[in-house]
Amino acid sequence: MKAQDLAANLERYMRLAIRKSQRDQIELLNKLKARMIRRIFLQGIAANGQAIGTYSTKPMLVGSTSFTNLKGRVKSSNGVSKIFATKQARAKQKWVTTKSKQRLVQLEGGYQEFRKLVGRGRNGSKVNLDLTGALRESIVIGSSKGALVIGIKDAKNARKKQYLHMKYGTVFAASKQERIWFENQMEKAIQKNFEIALQNAA
Repeated sequence: MKAQDLAANLERYMRLAIRKSQRDQIELLNKLKARMIRRIFLQGIAANGQAIGTYSTKPMLVGSTSFTNLKGRVKSSNGVSKIFATKQARAKQKWVTTKSKQRLVQLEGGYQEFRKLVGRGRNGSKVNLDLTGALRESIVIGSSKGALVIGIKDAKNARKKQYLHMKYGTVFAASKQERIWFENQMEKAIQKNFEIALQNAA
């Protein structure tokens, strides 16, 4: 093979290797996103490897709309049934009249108990940020300043994320283990793609 043919072949296959590596990057970012979602929303673990936080057990005031205003995959009917559905259920509750004349129930066990009532208490006292599913579903792969990133697709959930970071510390960043995994997998993919390019060019 002539030198100029080899150079042309090499250039061609190197371009293919770059495009393949870009596709691999998107695939690996999606896998990284899945790992982060599992850690944050199923395990309740922050980026530093510690529990995000624990729910308060301090008694809180609730009304029926505290449950029925929730959207997404929330079993609001469970809480409504247990507390408000029947005269007998209502009679068992401790009622409080607020300054604005609202009649609310004092829920013993606080927010931790509220989470259980709406079917989102599977982690016990450990904070789990997946109440309605909206925040989890807002996490996407996008472009920022020419780079692919994992981010939040809408302003409302971006503000929620900032609030949670202020309250609990860094939650939505990739953990050290996740970053190492991604970098190792990306390095392997790039190396494989360029080895194939050199083989095909020869």
